[in-house]
Order: sequence, then structure tokens, then C-alpha cells
Amino acid sequence: MKMLTDNKHFNVIGVLGLQGVGKSQIMNHLLGKQSKDYTFALQTENDIVNTKHHTTGIDLKVTSERNILLDSQPLLSASILYDMYRTNHHLPNECSSLENLLELESLQITLFMLSVCNVVVVVNDGNAVDMNMWKLLRTAIMIKNRIPDPSSIRPNESINGILQDHRYKVQIERIQNTNDPQDLYHPDAEFIPNIVFLFNKCTPLATDIENALKFRTTLNRFFNGVPIKSQHHILLPEIIEENQTDESEEINFYMITMDKDIETVMDINISLPHNVYVDNFRFSMVSIPDEAKHNFRKPLTEKEWLWNAGKIWEIIRRSSSILEYNSIIN
Repeated sequence: MKMLTDNKHFNVIGVLGLQGVGKSQIMNHLLGKQSKDYTFALQTENDIVNTKHHTTGIDLKVTSERNILLDSQPLLSASILYDMYRTNHHLPNECSSLENLLELESLQITLFMLSVCNVVVVVNDGNAVDMNMWKLLRTAIMIKNRIPDPSSIRPNESINGILQDHRYKVQIERIQNTNDPQDLYHPDAEFIPNIVFLFNKCTPLATDIENALKFRTTLNRFFNGVPIKSQHHILLPEIIEENQTDESEEINFYMITMDKDIETVMDINISLPHNVYVDNFRFSMVSIPDEAKHNFRKPLTEKEWLWNAGKIWEIIRRSSSILEYNSIIN
């Protein structure tokens, strides 16, 4: 891919979400000012009526700041399921139905994003909790084992060799870095990116400070014990001003209002139009300091990242953990 170079100072930002929550719109905000031909395709009202989606698989674009943006197809999507039925899609042996296949593919895409990105933005409908999306994300994190980050893969290494070598490396590091023998029996420490929960298309009521804090509390409770905390907080300006943060427990959390100016945000003595939320979010995302990023183990070039990301997709497709989970839910 010509747009990728031998540059080693880059950041990979991916997006996940259900259908119609505004994933591509958010990625276009992060893309910044580009030509009309270099944007992520947006779903129209006509697409929604006709059960269509624009993004299939994963689309890639690169910003001037060398941020690699990955826009994914909608997860658990009715339009994708409709396409499967319409085209008489082949059903693999490990799946009991097309609905099961849709869930399996959504889980694989989620795992892929968690494995190859430095930051993953989970987009939610701004006025509701996407519990199905949250459950899918939590499941992906909990079954993500023995999947190396892109920098751990050597050239010309086989998929089986990668898996065995990764297990060996993790065990050696655990032996070298612990004084407590009990630590040797802990589960593998997997690479997990920064995860940002973004509530999009919010009403003024949702962005009220009291309701915003309730959303954040719900997030913290649902993902309690799941390794998604971050040292670099991407938060609403109101929460920061109110000093409503907990340095040890904070989940990255942000809200963007509907695409129109809002004269006053309820109960907040400040005018915050749509573009203020968007500009602040983009600045927060592209300015994450290196020490706060969940970086890969070793430096690698953009081209190496792309090559190794392809191998990681093959690892995920063959993952015994995913197949075992799928057999359980069937």
C-alpha cells in the first residue's frame, strides 16, 4: 500500500460499533481536512431504509500526522445478516446458523482491532447504552490470549511458529521479572490498546454533567476487572472542569452532541456547540503522549505493521479460544 512508509513514529486508531452509530463520521473527524475523495463513506438515510451498509471489512486511511485510521464494518449488523441470506452465504462447519456466523465474525473483527491498534474508539449511540456492543467487547478482551502484537512477528515466520514463540517469550519474561513464584501461574499478559468509549449524537440532556457522570459510572461498573483503564484520560471538558476524575480508575469517556449548535448545555454555565466537542476530541486523540500510549513491544515501520497485521488476522481466524467459545454458545 503506497500510502504507508518506512516511518516508525505512527499511531494506529481503530473504531468499533453497531450499525448507524456514526463510526465513519467519527473517523472523518479524525482524518481532518482532506479532499472529498479521501474520506470514509457515510451511511445515508436511504441506506438505512434499504438495509445497506457502506463499510465492508476494514477501510484504512492515513492522516498528515501519520495516524493510521481503521474504519470497521458494523458489528452484529442486520444489513450484513440480510446480505448473507440474500446471497445464500456459505455456512462454515463451526457455525450453527447465519446469526451465529455474524456473531463470530463480529468477535473476530473486535479481536483484530484490539490486537493491531494503539487506540480503539468504541462508538455508542449517544442516548442509550449499547449493551450488546459492550458484551461483545468484554468477551473479546476476556478470550484474547496468545495473540501477539504486530511488532512481535518476525519475517517469514509461520502462524504456528508465531503462536509457540509468543507463549515461550511470555513465560521467559514472567520468570525474569518476578520474585514471587506464584506470579508464574498468572494468565498471559496480553497487549490491550487504549480503549475510548465515545457517545455520539447526544442530546443536551445526555451531556448534562449529572447524566454524563452516570454514563461513566455505568461504564466503570460494567467493565470492572477488565484491563481497559488508561493513564491518558480523554474526557468531557465539563468533567475535567468539575474535577470529577479518579486517576486510578478512569475509563476513557467522551460525548459528542448532535451535528448542530447547542445554545446552552443544561445546568452548565457554558456554551458548547457541536464543533467544540469534535475539535476537542480530535485534539485529544492525535495528541496522546508517547508515554501514555499502549505501544507495541518493539518499534516497527508502517509497512511492517501492515504485513504483520495480515498475519494476526490469520492467527485470529485459527484461534482455538474463539472456536471453543463459539462451540459453548451453540
